[in-house]
Amino acid sequence: MQDSFSGEFAIYDRVVHPAHGPGLITDVEQIDAAIAGFQRYYVIDIYEQNLTVRVPVRRADRVGLRSVMSSDRLSNVLQTLRSEPDSLPSDYKRRQAAVRERIKVTRPVELAEVIRDLFWYGEKNHLTSVDTQLLRSCMDRLAWEMACAVDSTPSDSLEQINRALGSTVLNGHAA
Repeated sequence: MQDSFSGEFAIYDRVVHPAHGPGLITDVEQIDAAIAGFQRYYVIDIYEQNLTVRVPVRRADRVGLRSVMSSDRLSNVLQTLRSEPDSLPSDYKRRQAAVRERIKVTRPVELAEVIRDLFWYGEKNHLTSVDTQLLRSCMDRLAWEMACAVDSTPSDSLEQINRALGSTVLNGHAA
């Protein structure tokens, strides 16, 4: 199942949890939820963290659980990183609020846009420590998902991200 928001996932499907990032469904458990009776839950081991989360099968769509991007979408992500950046507000509070709002979506192309825009903002202006933390967090999240999509390592994916951003610098794009 690739980039799916509907239907059910299976054990060993790679998925992305909107708050925790990419992970692997390791089980589907039935848990007695006293009032609601028995409910099925996806058991997901999150790659980036030593964390296991459970998501109710019936609410997976509402939670925002989705499949890891397909390897075909990777070229779109890399092209986005190389593309002309959008300008960000110069006021740090507005900029950080805008970035936080954009990354709620957790789609790979949107993450790539945020990375590209923050990277370029940092090339022209000073990134605050919060900006830098947001940039690194987005890069890590995207790198993990890229690695899952093509069975590579997050460090290899980070290199790809940095190369794509570097080619943007060489092409002279500016916000």
